[in-house]
Amino acid sequence: VVGAMAAMGVVAALGLWAAGAADLPDDAFWRVVAATMVTAVGGSMELSGDAGALARTHAGVTVLPLSVTLTGALLVGAG
Repeated sequence: VVGAMAAMGVVAALGLWAAGAADLPDDAFWRVVAATMVTAVGGSMELSGDAGALARTHAGVTVLPLSVTLTGALLVGAG
């Protein structure tokens, strides 16, 4: 299981890097990789933001990174 999680992390990081997430500000790349891993194993995440008195945002996103999930499922199934 640990090997499958490591492989899932590599697939998530490579996919996000290829999509340009490495250029996110404030070194957010690894936080996005972690969020991708959480959603790949069935977790959920919530997005929110606050611009003080001017504006507030709140959004929900339902995603499932299939390539990351499939990598983990295949490795756990094979092992």
